[in-house]
Amino acid sequence: MSRARRLFAEGWWKMKLKVVSGIMLTLLLIGMLTWAFNTQLVKAGPKIIRVPTDYPTIQEAINVADPGDIVFVYNGTYYEHVVVNKTVSLVGENRETTIIDGNDAGIVVTVTAKNTFVCNFTVQNAGYGFIVRSSDSNYILNNTIILNERGIHLQSSKNNTISSNTIENNIDGIYLDALSENNTIRENTLVNMYGGMVILGNSNKLVKNIVLNNGSHFPLNYGIRLGHSYNNILRDNNMTGNDENFDLTGSKLHDFIHDVDESNLVNEKPIYYWVNQHDKQIPLDAGYVAVVNSTNIAVKDIELSKNGQGVFFAYTNDSSIENVVASNNWIGLELYCSSNNVISGNKITNNKIGVHLYGYADNNRIYHNNFIDNKVQAYIDEFSSNNTWDNGFEGNYWSDYVGADLDGDGIGDTFLPHQGVDNYPLMSPYMEGDANHDAIVDIVDGVIIGVGFGTEPSDPKWNPHADLNEDKTIDIRDIVIWGLHFGETW
Repeated sequence: MSRARRLFAEGWWKMKLKVVSGIMLTLLLIGMLTWAFNTQLVKAGPKIIRVPTDYPTIQEAINVADPGDIVFVYNGTYYEHVVVNKTVSLVGENRETTIIDGNDAGIVVTVTAKNTFVCNFTVQNAGYGFIVRSSDSNYILNNTIILNERGIHLQSSKNNTISSNTIENNIDGIYLDALSENNTIRENTLVNMYGGMVILGNSNKLVKNIVLNNGSHFPLNYGIRLGHSYNNILRDNNMTGNDENFDLTGSKLHDFIHDVDESNLVNEKPIYYWVNQHDKQIPLDAGYVAVVNSTNIAVKDIELSKNGQGVFFAYTNDSSIENVVASNNWIGLELYCSSNNVISGNKITNNKIGVHLYGYADNNRIYHNNFIDNKVQAYIDEFSSNNTWDNGFEGNYWSDYVGADLDGDGIGDTFLPHQGVDNYPLMSPYMEGDANHDAIVDIVDGVIIGVGFGTEPSDPKWNPHADLNEDKTIDIRDIVIWGLHFGETW
């Protein structure tokens, strides 16, 4: 190509680009002007209705409002039961001093419309602070909700946002029923109540809520409870000082499928909520443990308290719970539809129920545990069977066992089976190294091991109580276990 022809071609392309750029810029400006014009039209549309300037009550203002209007409420106390049945924004002047009082009855605010916005109020003194009923895509933001039986209740409602509210001194904080889905509950503080959150709905998102100090006034005093629901997402929720910080219940596998990560804390320790995991051990800093649809999971050497369950297994097999202290929970250890697990060497104390097996929890081995002062030591439903409560020679220690040891081997011989399950109840709490089960590891235990040293079950001198590691041989490994615990007492 000649130089002249090349210069002409370059000039032609530059001119074309300039024209195209000019057209695009013009279209962009037209679009921006159109957007601005439409925005001005939208902004000009809604009117502001002021309470009590324009109307003396909030309900009267809502009644005359058109969809999209703003009902602005000045400071004061309004003794009303408000029904938001139109797509309006209901805004208080000041969260602390703009008060809607239910006068100790009924529902303070009922939302039945969609796409409403309620913020900056104190809502108090009623059966319910808020009910959102069959209503979607609403916002309840930056309110103080106090002295009600239930703070916020979503009934069959979806895609709502409950955010930045303080919910205090109610019986229940936030309650979602089973048809409330895809709601976002974010950065709320729930404090000094009898119960926290009950989430019965599906696919909801709980993010950065603080649930504090729900006290022991009623049987269920929880932080967050997930019940008969699935696919809920929990992130950065902090539950502290509640009788039961975190609680889980259900009756089908999908009821337990949730996305709950370690950013969620109970008493400043992380929740480990594992689904579809295999061949792992729960970290030692756990504050709550749930293992769902998993195999070969080890839970050991952890202290767990103040939850609905200390450890919860659902549809989990071939796993173990060992040397766990589960205290002051509703249920210490709970197994649902779990098989072939070992529960051994745990201290289960001062729970409402010590261990709970239900829903076809079969073929588990439960022995060498200390059940102390639980209101119900063990509860096994009619569908759970073939569980073994001993190792063939030794069972569990039960603080309520009142039978006698007739042969002096530390194993109860009367009133058997204890709790309907244990044929070899221990007379004293189980301790590693304590061969005669007298709650002290001393020279007597060493003598028992020495007498049986080198024997196996076929030997006349065999003593199963001296086989501390249960490997069917009394040898140096049993002496090592005894030596490591020598001098310990219960």
